[in-house]
Amino acid sequence: QGVGCVEVEVDCLTGEIEICRADVLMDQGTPLNPEIDLGQIEGGFVMALGYFLSEEVLWTSDLRQINLGTWEYKPPAVHDIPIVLNIEFLAKTPNPSPQ
Repeated sequence: QGVGCVEVEVDCLTGEIEICRADVLMDQGTPLNPEIDLGQIEGGFVMALGYFLSEEVLWTSDLRQINLGTWEYKPPAVHDIPIVLNIEFLAKTPNPSPQ
């Protein structure tokens, strides 16, 4: 679980956006390997950017999604990711022990 905040600049004339900064705070519990967790969070964040900013989700008249696969997915390029991407883990939050 986590929370994020993103600062963007939008060109009102062209609709072009620039993601200036993103801050993400994640509760990972007790990580086995924090470097792997960091890579997973970065990858998931950038993949979500591609989904929200470049994909067109199409629906039928009876509200079924037409494009369900990855064929229409446009992966973000290097210029689509935030200029500053800060990711932190919530400290001292161990996983709960089974009772």
